[in-house]
Amino acid sequence: MSDQQTTYTPQEQEIVAAVVAYWKTNPKVTNVKTILAEAFTDKTNWSRISAARLRSSLKKFNLLPETLDERRDRFKLQEYSHLIKSNSEKMPGVEEFIAEHKVPVKIVGSKTRGNGLYTTEKIAKNQVIWSEEPLVFYYDDLTIWTEQVRSGQGCSYCLKPIRNVRLEASCGRATTCTARYCNRVCKTKDNAKYHDLLFHRSVEGGASEIARKLEKHCQDFNMKTALFYSYLLLRAVTSGKSGEKLLAQFKSLATVSNEVRAEYSSKGTSNQSQFDLEQTQQVDRDAFAYLEQLLQKANPEFLKTYSYEEYQNGLGAWNLNNLKDSFFLLYSHMNHSCEPNVVAQFTDREGDRSKGFTVKALANIGANEELKVTYVNPALDYFSRQEELRKFWGFICACPRCKREFKELKEKEQ
Repeated sequence: MSDQQTTYTPQEQEIVAAVVAYWKTNPKVTNVKTILAEAFTDKTNWSRISAARLRSSLKKFNLLPETLDERRDRFKLQEYSHLIKSNSEKMPGVEEFIAEHKVPVKIVGSKTRGNGLYTTEKIAKNQVIWSEEPLVFYYDDLTIWTEQVRSGQGCSYCLKPIRNVRLEASCGRATTCTARYCNRVCKTKDNAKYHDLLFHRSVEGGASEIARKLEKHCQDFNMKTALFYSYLLLRAVTSGKSGEKLLAQFKSLATVSNEVRAEYSSKGTSNQSQFDLEQTQQVDRDAFAYLEQLLQKANPEFLKTYSYEEYQNGLGAWNLNNLKDSFFLLYSHMNHSCEPNVVAQFTDREGDRSKGFTVKALANIGANEELKVTYVNPALDYFSRQEELRKFWGFICACPRCKREFKELKEKEQ
């Protein structure tokens, strides 16, 4: 009779039970190779367990965290940058802006990457490269519009709180209008037809009740993008030639359907996320119905060729390109890096975004180098940055910093 011990092939549950017992004294060990070497030393009659089988068994019971490669692959599943429509054409008016303000940059277009901003001369560290006021701006807090502006406590043009009552002005066209301007300059700049639509019940074509319903709907469902984009569109279609130019500028931005963004964000998630996606789509359609009613009163001809698909693309363009709910002519051509060489700093310390910002160099920059900003907080770790970039801009970053940090993480994982 042979003294050789009979080899036993353990069941999946037995493998998992042995690892759980091992974790009671080694709770921080998740490396598969280490577990293989240490968790089964008393199972002398077990046949050899491969790393692949151990990983599969633990994952089946949700006991093993994702590997770095698995986590990055999951992010890539939710990436939608290949669906973003990038426009290699320059935004109308941008070349004139560069020439007028003598900005040492040029725009280089690419069919795959869209536009990028490159230097035409050397830039010194801390040098202010240019200053820029927004084409369109809103404050990221919906209540500034729905409460302050509606009650006359905020300017209906620049939206900032009215602090000096001696300078404020009313529209003067309707006695029931609650809107106020912080000064006569803002009143002069405002579009009368757009103002009448949002604030006047009695003016012919007025639609203030519909506007209020849209505002309440957007506030109830936290849809600031839908409200701000709708009002950008209404301002444009009631502003004649200047409105046509604004629409052309907005349409030149990179875009993707907002439904696509939501769909890809929910990929690989729970059934609850799929349910939430369907609910979001219905809420979007309800907001669009209010916008249609407003457009019918503002510009019926425009509405004839405007569709829900275009509305979704407009929401997507807003989400991809805004900086603190503002749009800028030259800044919108800049691409991202987690190691940016420039930073945009708003110029008004009191938070008046209508005054715009300055773009300053963070390092010495050579001629013909691309200027890049960061879309996310650079203090975030690798995966936190990737999560934000994937969710809000649809891509996985592969800048030098990200490549370096992922390599370091892989070395630690080994």
